[in-house]
Amino acid sequence: MKVSFIVTTYNLSEMQLRRCLSSLTHQELPRDEYEIVVVDDESDIDPRPVVESFSSVANVHYIRQQHHKQGAARNKALCIAQGDTIRFVDGDDFLLAGTT
Repeated sequence: MKVSFIVTTYNLSEMQLRRCLSSLTHQELPRDEYEIVVVDDESDIDPRPVVESFSSVANVHYIRQQHHKQGAARNKALCIAQGDTIRFVDGDDFLLAGTT
Protein backbone atom coordinates (compact mmCIF):
# COMPACT_ATOMS: atom_id res chain seq x y z
CA MET A 1 0.00 0.00 0.00
CA LYS A 2 1.35 3.41 -0.96
CA VAL A 3 0.62 6.66 0.88
CA SER A 4 0.47 10.04 -0.87
CA PHE A 5 1.16 12.96 1.43
CA ILE A 6 -0.34 16.08 -0.15
CA VAL A 7 1.24 19.23 1.24
CA THR A 8 -0.12 22.67 0.41
CA THR A 9 2.05 25.73 0.90
CA TYR A 10 1.59 29.46 0.59
CA ASN A 11 4.28 31.89 1.77
CA LEU A 12 5.62 29.62 4.48
CA SER A 13 9.05 30.16 5.93
CA GLU A 14 11.78 27.74 4.92
CA MET A 15 11.90 26.48 8.51
CA GLN A 16 8.18 25.62 8.62
CA LEU A 17 8.19 23.78 5.32
CA ARG A 18 11.43 21.96 6.12
CA ARG A 19 9.98 20.81 9.47
CA CYS A 20 6.85 19.53 7.74
CA LEU A 21 8.69 17.61 5.01
CA SER A 22 11.21 16.24 7.47
CA SER A 23 8.39 14.85 9.61
CA LEU A 24 6.96 13.05 6.57
CA THR A 25 10.28 11.42 5.75
CA HIS A 26 10.51 10.10 9.33
CA GLN A 27 7.31 8.04 9.25
CA GLU A 28 9.11 4.67 9.28
CA LEU A 29 7.91 3.94 5.73
CA PRO A 30 10.23 2.59 3.05
CA ARG A 31 10.84 5.14 0.30
CA ASP A 32 8.85 3.14 -2.25
CA GLU A 33 5.75 3.09 -0.02
CA TYR A 34 5.07 6.83 0.01
CA GLU A 35 5.31 9.97 -2.03
CA ILE A 36 5.10 13.64 -1.16
CA VAL A 37 3.21 16.00 -3.46
CA VAL A 38 3.84 19.66 -2.65
CA VAL A 39 1.56 22.26 -4.22
CA ASP A 40 2.71 25.85 -4.05
CA ASP A 41 -0.27 28.21 -4.30
CA GLU A 42 1.78 30.95 -6.01
CA SER A 43 3.86 31.93 -3.00
CA ASP A 44 6.01 35.03 -2.97
CA ILE A 45 8.55 32.92 -1.07
CA ASP A 46 9.88 30.23 -3.43
CA PRO A 47 9.58 26.83 -1.70
CA ARG A 48 11.25 24.90 -4.52
CA PRO A 49 14.77 24.82 -3.01
CA VAL A 50 13.40 23.31 0.22
CA VAL A 51 11.26 20.79 -1.66
CA GLU A 52 14.13 19.77 -3.94
CA SER A 53 16.43 19.27 -0.96
CA PHE A 54 14.26 16.27 0.02
CA SER A 55 14.49 14.53 -3.36
CA SER A 56 17.45 12.44 -2.20
CA VAL A 57 15.45 10.87 0.66
CA ALA A 58 11.88 10.80 -0.68
CA ASN A 59 9.80 10.67 -3.85
CA VAL A 60 8.83 14.33 -4.01
CA HIS A 61 6.73 16.08 -6.65
CA TYR A 62 6.46 19.85 -6.88
CA ILE A 63 3.57 21.73 -8.50
CA ARG A 64 3.12 25.49 -8.68
CA GLN A 65 -0.32 26.87 -9.44
CA GLN A 66 -1.91 30.28 -9.69
CA HIS A 67 -3.27 31.44 -6.35
CA HIS A 68 -6.59 29.61 -5.97
CA LYS A 69 -6.41 28.68 -2.29
CA GLN A 70 -6.03 25.37 -0.50
CA GLY A 71 -8.96 23.44 -1.98
CA ALA A 72 -7.80 23.97 -5.54
CA ALA A 73 -4.23 23.09 -4.53
CA ARG A 74 -5.38 19.81 -3.03
CA ASN A 75 -7.47 18.98 -6.09
CA LYS A 76 -4.49 19.62 -8.37
CA ALA A 77 -2.34 17.28 -6.26
CA LEU A 78 -5.00 14.56 -6.41
CA CYS A 79 -4.60 14.54 -10.20
CA ILE A 80 -1.04 13.23 -9.91
CA ALA A 81 -1.08 11.39 -6.56
CA GLN A 82 -0.53 7.65 -7.00
CA GLY A 83 -1.10 6.45 -3.46
CA ASP A 84 -3.76 4.03 -2.32
CA THR A 85 -4.19 6.30 0.71
CA ILE A 86 -4.20 10.11 0.64
CA ARG A 87 -3.08 12.17 3.63
CA PHE A 88 -3.53 15.94 3.51
CA VAL A 89 -0.93 17.91 5.46
CA ASP A 90 -0.71 21.68 5.66
CA GLY A 91 2.80 22.97 5.07
CA ASP A 92 2.99 24.48 8.53
CA ASP A 93 2.03 21.19 10.22
CA PHE A 94 4.17 18.21 11.08
CA LEU A 95 3.49 14.58 11.93
CA LEU A 96 4.93 12.71 14.86
CA ALA A 97 6.90 9.62 13.87
CA GLY A 98 4.75 6.55 13.26
CA THR A 99 1.44 8.37 12.75
CA THR A 100 0.75 7.41 9.12
